Amino acid sequence: MARQARRSFWAYRQYIHPSLVKGWWQKDAAKHLQQFHDDLVAGNRPKLLIHAPPQHGKSMLVVDFISWVIGKHPDFRTIYASFSGRLGTRANLSLQRIMESHQFLNTFPEVALPERMGRKVRNTELIEFDGGEGFFRNTTVRGSITGEGLDLGVIDDPIKGHDEAKSQLVRDKTWDWLTDDFMTRFSDEAGMLGIMTRWHL
Repeated sequence: MARQARRSFWAYRQYIHPSLVKGWWQKDAAKHLQQFHDDLVAGNRPKLLIHAPPQHGKSMLVVDFISWVIGKHPDFRTIYASFSGRLGTRANLSLQRIMESHQFLNTFPEVALPERMGRKVRNTELIEFDGGEGFFRNTTVRGSITGEGLDLGVIDDPIKGHDEAKSQLVRDKTWDWLTDDFMTRFSDEAGMLGIMTRWHL
C-alpha cells in the first residue's frame, strides 16, 4: 500500500485516511491533483482551481496533497494562504499530524519533520523538513510574503464568505495582493493551486 501511495495521490489519500468516504467527487479531485503534480514536475507551470460548496472536504484534500508533494519533493517551497490565520494554523497542524503518522513515514521514510529544538524551524507558521531544503509556510491572503520564493502556491478560500464577496473593495484588494504580491513570488516552474467556494461571479 505504501508503494502504491508513493505513486498515486488517490491511493495515498486512502492509505492515510482508512475511513475516507470514497465518493466520485473525492476520486475525481484526486485525479486532477495527480495531473497537476505531473505538470508541475514537468515544468509546465500549472494552475488548478477546484470549486465546490462548503463541507466537501476541500481543505482536508489540499493539506493531504501538500503532504504528498512534500514526501515526493522535500526541496519544494510551499506557501499556503487563506482568508483567516486560524485556517492557516489549522492546516499547518494537520500537516504536522500527517507527517508524524506511520502511514506517511512508511510511504516517505526519507522525509520527516525536524525536532522541535533542532536546527530547522517547526512552528505553527513555518515548517522546514529533514530530508530536503524545502518548507511549508502559512499566511493570510493580503498578508506579507516579501522576500520568499515558492514552487507551490496554494490559496484556500481567499474570501471569507458571501458578504465579503459582495464587496468590490475586498475583491479588488484580494486581486491586487494576488497579482502584485503572491504571483511575484513564483519560481520559473512554480504551480498555483486554488481551493475555493464560488461566492461571486
